[in-house]
Order: sequence, then C-alpha cells, then structure tokens
Amino acid sequence: MRKFISILCISLFAIITFGIEKNDSLWVNIVDVKPHMDKVGKVNFLVQWSVYDSPFRDSTYGDWYLVEDEKFKFLALCAEDSQFKKIVYSDSTDANNIVFDGLDVDKEYYLKAEILGVPNPVKSGVASGGYFSRYARTRQARRELKFEKFYITIGISLFIIILGLGVILFYLIRQNRKPKQRRKNA
Repeated sequence: MRKFISILCISLFAIITFGIEKNDSLWVNIVDVKPHMDKVGKVNFLVQWSVYDSPFRDSTYGDWYLVEDEKFKFLALCAEDSQFKKIVYSDSTDANNIVFDGLDVDKEYYLKAEILGVPNPVKSGVASGGYFSRYARTRQARRELKFEKFYITIGISLFIIILGLGVILFYLIRQNRKPKQRRKNA
C-alpha cells in the first residue's frame, strides 16, 4: 500500500511539474488597452496581455490557468478590420505588452497578440475597437455633468419622499394620541 501511495504521489508531482505539453491549449487574452495621444496628434495604444493554459488531461470543459513562468515570442497585430486583413501595425516581442504608435485619430482599430513557434492549439483574444477620438475628453466631461445632474435630481426626489413620509407618520401618530371623545346620550 505504501508503494502505491508513493508511486501515485511521484506520478502526480511529475504531471504537475511538466508544465505545458504539446496537446495543451493556450490562450492569449488581452488584459488592458490604454490609448493616449502624442504631441504630434497621433494615437498610441499600450496593449497588455496574459497567457493561459488549459491542460489536455482535464475534463472536456477544462479550466484556464495563468502561465507566468514560460517565455514565449509574440506577434502583436493592429488592424483596421476585425478579420485582420488590413494590418496597420505588426511587431514581434518577447514581453507581454507592446505600444502601437503613430495611429490615426477617429479610426477604429482591432488589436490582438499571437504566440509564435508553438505546436499547441492557440486562441487569441481580440480587443475589439481600440477607438480613440479627439472629442473623447469633451464627451467624458458631458457624461460626468449628466451624472451630476442625475444624482442631484435623485437626491432631491429622495428628500421630498422622506419628508412626505415623515409628515404622514407624524399625522398618524398624532391621531393615535388624541383622546377619544365620548358621546353623551341624550
């Protein structure tokens, strides 16, 4: 029995420590896209991604586990269409982030990263519509002003409702305290 348990523990340890195997699925998921405008008037996107692994031996609907200690080479793509036929910018990198720079304002861009040189099945998440407009700050200010007006209106409405309920409760309490008048029999 001890031999069985020790062999089982050693085999489980070996399975866990092997890392990514050839039948495991990999997923490149874009985690964050930060747009900003440079001094020339062009848009730059800082794109960050993470790699996840789904072990082949898991169940049919396996979980995805974050891969941190593996080193991959990535191909980062920026395109004008979601099918990546009109690629505007592409570059290979070893890091989990890249800056797409020199892009036009008021255009919609699609961003993704792919893993290069692995035999595993790989899927890539797409950041749909990395869109930046020169009027984005104005729209954001208007949106914040609308929210301020909305919260002020809600606050006043709640105050009026609470005040009305207070008056009604005060009236009901006062009615219960009045002594009842007795009728005199005539």
